[in-house]
Amino acid sequence: MKLYVYVDESGQDTKGTYFIVVVVIVDQKVVSELEEQLTRIERETGKVKRQGIRKWTDTRRKEKTAYLTRLLQIPELQQSIFSLSFQNTKDYTHLTIFTLAQAIQKKATTDYQAYIMIDGLNAKERSLILKGLREMGIKQRKLVGGRDESHALLRLADAMAGFIRDHEEGQPYAQDLYRRFTDQHIITKL
Repeated sequence: MKLYVYVDESGQDTKGTYFIVVVVIVDQKVVSELEEQLTRIERETGKVKRQGIRKWTDTRRKEKTAYLTRLLQIPELQQSIFSLSFQNTKDYTHLTIFTLAQAIQKKATTDYQAYIMIDGLNAKERSLILKGLREMGIKQRKLVGGRDESHALLRLADAMAGFIRDHEEGQPYAQDLYRRFTDQHIITKL
């Protein structure tokens, strides 16, 4: 089983008050099709601006709602998005390792190889994460940094981190949508 894993976070701006890690895990067999579908949905819902992809915080509520509603219609996303929130800590790298390991262990039902892409990963973090994943028994085949502007599934992780944060902060638009994501087993809170 080849798992393609995309990781993003939200909350470093809170200086440790709040931090969330989101992990999107999909089987290699659906990666290309899913990326095409996600890119089309971004374009059709207005999540894309002329200069490029909008970050979640720059996306208007109307586009957020349209985008999220369309995601609910993708069966390949079931049991693919995992999140874990933390409070009062700045141990971002360790929290990322922990969440990533928990998500992979939850998703992997057979022998697997994980191809992992983390948004904004630098060389020092990469080394620490590789070591931490090995210590936790995670079989990664590849670990790279990426920019969400160039990968639809990394943009999905970014959007989900923003959406889940919006939900946890009590933003009204996110409450019913979040319940629908969990009811359909798209988002799993670890």
